[in-house]
Amino acid sequence: MTSVPLRLAQVRLLGVSPRALEVWEGFFFASVLFHHADLALPFDAALAGLVTTPVMHDIHHRADATATDSNFSAGLSLWDRLHGTFSDVRPSVPMGVPAYRDASEIDLAGSLALPFAVQRAAFTADDSASGLPA
Repeated sequence: MTSVPLRLAQVRLLGVSPRALEVWEGFFFASVLFHHADLALPFDAALAGLVTTPVMHDIHHRADATATDSNFSAGLSLWDRLHGTFSDVRPSVPMGVPAYRDASEIDLAGSLALPFAVQRAAFTADDSASGLPA
């Protein structure tokens, strides 16, 4: 909720035209839909040199702290490369946050209640880059 007034202030201060804002928002939301899609593109590696691809962003959603702390970009992959957060190493661990890997806790009702619950530590000392504990 706080991002809307902040974004409005940025737009007003920068003098962005409504059309430019519309174009940017269209690109941004299309990019988010694209890099969160479950697609396996044969040219993914080449495309990741320019834009955030599904395989590139998939790394960010792995249950490994070093992977989660990479590939944040939406749109252009250049930003991860410039900030040193780009990774093309796909860890052999499942997707998700280790603290919430029990499927019974992340059904629809559990997911909707999660923002109102006390949050657990996402990763523990047992969650290493070599994999998750059994």
